[in-house]
Amino acid sequence: MSSDFELLFDADNETYYRYTFKQLNLDTNDGMIAQARTDSAIQFKNQFYSSINRNPAFWENIKVDGADLIGQSRPFGTILFELTNQVYTITRDYPNMIDLLGNIGGVG
Repeated sequence: MSSDFELLFDADNETYYRYTFKQLNLDTNDGMIAQARTDSAIQFKNQFYSSINRNPAFWENIKVDGADLIGQSRPFGTILFELTNQVYTITRDYPNMIDLLGNIGGVG
């Protein structure tokens, strides 16, 4: 499944986007075919958005890498993609047929 990713920037405002992602480890134990596997994935966690006027009268003196931005235009936007240092482990255990029948009263 794919989806479009669209960001809109306003010429009058500087826009800041921060997208945070988390890592998932999925451990699956399938009792029917006696197979264990581990899958890893990156999943969207949250989004932060803010905006500030690009007009120099509305913002204070800003330094980037030690240099003043006076006389320069602010950027239209900043996009930050962040991967958290948290790893979520999800364990899925599926029973085998003997365990399943034992849970419902056994084999007669």
